[in-house]
Amino acid sequence: MKRFIFRSELWVTQYTGIRVDTLSDFRRAIADADDDTLYYHLFRNMFEYHFLIPTYSNSFAYWFSESGRYILAERFSIIDPLAYTSLNDVRREILEILDNAGEERRRFKTPFYFRRAVRDVVELGMEARGLKSFIKCFESSGIYSLFYHLVSARLRLGAPTNDYSEWLRTAGQDGIASQIEALNPWMFDFYEIKRFILNILKNGSEQKG
Repeated sequence: MKRFIFRSELWVTQYTGIRVDTLSDFRRAIADADDDTLYYHLFRNMFEYHFLIPTYSNSFAYWFSESGRYILAERFSIIDPLAYTSLNDVRREILEILDNAGEERRRFKTPFYFRRAVRDVVELGMEARGLKSFIKCFESSGIYSLFYHLVSARLRLGAPTNDYSEWLRTAGQDGIASQIEALNPWMFDFYEIKRFILNILKNGSEQKG
């Protein structure tokens, strides 16, 4: 059986030097932004505030709200990057929202500073070759490992799945894999999600046993 290597994702925030204070400039910056910049602003709230369910799902929505642009804040807040398997697809949705908002040169009261996530992926020294060892390793892994395997995996794999489910299917655990895929990371904090996955794994293991 193929082994599962548990990894974790670490971020260092890097300023891009791009500062915008009009909607037109914001649109141009979005069109030109690299993937690491989009990744940072789309997932920062989930990554840094994993113990909370954030009011706004991304940095863009928060900025629009703070600037009194509540309609744009609402439209940006319902963007679900996990509905896509490519950041370019998310970028297209963002640009479509901005195009529908029309041209505007009025300045925002607070500028938006674009940042990027410089990401480092590290192995945790844990690996599994069966469901029993997988459950033990998963239980010992941290929240940032969960983020790496559950959230960023979707964009990395380019498929509507995650590292856990992909491996579980190779282990003949299709039912468990599908249950994990059905979880919505936006609806719960990551400690709750970890408990849900652990229960799914343990219940699946008992049924197999």
